[in-house]
Amino acid sequence: MQSAAFLLLTIGLCAVLVLWVAYGVTLRTARSRLPSDPAPRRGISVLKPLKGHEQGLADNLRAILEQTHPDFEVIFGTADAHDPALDVARQVAAEFPQRPTLVVVGSADSGMNPKVRLLEHLERFATHELILVSDSNVRPGPGYLCALENVQAAHGAALVHSVLAGSTGRTLGERLEDIQLSGWVAASVCFTSQVGDPVVIGKSMLMQRSALAAVGGFAGVRDILAEDYILGRRLRRAGYKVALCPEVLQVVNSGRGIAGFFNRHVRWGQMQRTIYPVAFFASLAAQPTPFLLAALALGRGHVAALAAIGLGGKWLSELGVARYVAGRLAFRTACLLPLKDALVLGVWCMALVKRTVHWRGNRMRVGPGSQLMPLRGELGTDLREVA
Repeated sequence: MQSAAFLLLTIGLCAVLVLWVAYGVTLRTARSRLPSDPAPRRGISVLKPLKGHEQGLADNLRAILEQTHPDFEVIFGTADAHDPALDVARQVAAEFPQRPTLVVVGSADSGMNPKVRLLEHLERFATHELILVSDSNVRPGPGYLCALENVQAAHGAALVHSVLAGSTGRTLGERLEDIQLSGWVAASVCFTSQVGDPVVIGKSMLMQRSALAAVGGFAGVRDILAEDYILGRRLRRAGYKVALCPEVLQVVNSGRGIAGFFNRHVRWGQMQRTIYPVAFFASLAAQPTPFLLAALALGRGHVAALAAIGLGGKWLSELGVARYVAGRLAFRTACLLPLKDALVLGVWCMALVKRTVHWRGNRMRVGPGSQLMPLRGELGTDLREVA
């Protein structure tokens, strides 16, 4: 029993070291100094896909219209003409008559990914070479567009994505999402960006339209669940650069319960398993909590003591990184780290065996490369929804 505990302890402590490397990269990357301002500024078309009147939506939309960038337009849109988000978008747009805005309805005619179908429709109304996909639940600071363009110009990048963080959660599910996003997810984004295989998250993507068109555009990922990561990978393989903007982008995780947290991260796990199985299995080895807890339960003496120290080191370091990235994090949110780790283990196990995804009322099968396919008998499912 003691030898088994020692093996588990070794695996757990190695996982802690791996995390510390990723956290070190995160501390060096997030909130680091931005490149100096390029001149002149280029126009940006902001594509804002909407779905439902979520809490804080009006403030989120105001935040994009309050940008200091001198030349941008915002195109709001939904697939459903009766979506309540349309009224919110119109009301907010009316508060900024000096900003070029457009509110549209509709989506592309085909494709299994409802968000991509909507983005493909919104792009038709864009007038600038630079387009920004900006989800409805992000709340950027006033320098967000300038920061993205600075990074784009400095690196000559075809795609610039963002470090994400959450800190405003009130419910249990919202707080779990905040700490996972600001800790593990932010570390994954920063670390993979440094090693040359960036995890692009589609909540914030500034892209050159010419480069996007060269790799097939939005139409080329109509049937892909992980369209954001795949677009980044296609651009890199075509010789374009993908860069990470270190300015942290706040995500407002409103209305999310534990089930919502679990389902979202299972879906992300399914994407990783179908696209990059090696990374999916390696991610379990980078989760020290189950190994250290088992070593603590089975071990005695120094083994148990080291397991307890390892757990404390893991949680304290993740808390420190999450607070640094998010800027602030409530103490009661920090106390959820053990529960979050337990749920993440369940998420990994479910993502390993689950072959379907339930997404905004639509059930689909996820195949290799996160290819979306209709379930037998559900070919008539309405897919005109957006993530």
